Amino acid sequence: MRSFPRNWEGRSGTEHDQVYLSSCETATAAAIKGEIIDPRDLGIVFPNIKPPSSYVIDDSMIVAPKFSGEIRLGPNIKMLPEMPQIVSDQLKEKVVIKVGDNISTDHILPGGEEIMSLRSNIEAISEYMFRYLDKGFVIRCKALGGGIIIGGKNYGQGSSREHAAIAPMHLGIKAVFALSFARIHRSNLINWGILPIEFSSKEELEKISVGDELEIKSIHNALKSSQPVEAVNKTNGKKISCSLKLKEREKQTLLKGNYLNYIKQSLKK
Repeated sequence: MRSFPRNWEGRSGTEHDQVYLSSCETATAAAIKGEIIDPRDLGIVFPNIKPPSSYVIDDSMIVAPKFSGEIRLGPNIKMLPEMPQIVSDQLKEKVVIKVGDNISTDHILPGGEEIMSLRSNIEAISEYMFRYLDKGFVIRCKALGGGIIIGGKNYGQGSSREHAAIAPMHLGIKAVFALSFARIHRSNLINWGILPIEFSSKEELEKISVGDELEIKSIHNALKSSQPVEAVNKTNGKKISCSLKLKEREKQTLLKGNYLNYIKQSLKK
């Protein structure tokens, strides 16, 4: 039992776990009795919590460091891997994995002590992508030098974990095709230079299988014009109707490769 909202598969340390979410009081009562019971049966009283009359809010986001000495990095803290300087004008990649609806960031890059201790080492943490869905995913990515992910509805739902976008970038994933994206994960994909491409219908998704090679030409024009995009499945010859629905800043971010590049170039002006 857990008193915080993280009950995805494998999160407690075992692959086929069953994690129940509860209040702290219910978890305490279950620990005492060995079964899920009403904590009030043990005389546990729920606290009467009153919210504060006001909150201290700091929207500055960035605090300048005051430390001026040497910063010593632990052995598992690595610099960010090399990132694309510009999104290619042509996409021609193979499909590495095809998943269903409601794939969470925990499915993409699982959490837990073993994996999240590597959050400052992108190369190491990327080895765990889709660990519980498809243990061969990373091997295929490396063999192909990257590729494409195919998803269903609400791809990337759950937490805001940015590593679920950084890791596929590091492995060379160029695009994720899905019926729809969870809002925050979609933004993270764009920030790290991965194209979030939406199918026009479920029928278009069904035209693709793992191992197929997809091609899109004139991506830069599509980014600038927001026109519908046509992908071609070079393996079976089928045309796939899809789109890149982007705001102006998102277009510029992808044209410059990633959000860090966009910020650096904006600061030079």
